[in-house]
Amino acid sequence: MYELALPISQKHIDHGKRGQCTHCPIALALKEYFPTRDTEMIYVEYSPSVSDKGVWIRVWKCWPIQGGVVSKSQFLIFTLADDAHAFVRDFDNAYYVEPQTVHLLFQGEE
Repeated sequence: MYELALPISQKHIDHGKRGQCTHCPIALALKEYFPTRDTEMIYVEYSPSVSDKGVWIRVWKCWPIQGGVVSKSQFLIFTLADDAHAFVRDFDNAYYVEPQTVHLLFQGEE
């Protein structure tokens, strides 16, 4: 299984929002990690609950279309390794977190 080592910087921590999965430090780091063209953006979505595969992350490539609507196609799916789970738990509970590298486990494309 492919493992993505994702660096989380102080900037990601400072700009991250607790309890908001699309704006947490991991989501911000993923948005920087995946390159996009000018008309694309990266959208990160967490599963609403833990499943038998663990907490998963969908990374979508999106692009605006006419009328302000955003079209999206699913791009990659990851689950959180233990260190990433701990980071999210601590950040969301307002505990002190430091810049670090967390690991996401690649599950495939859809």
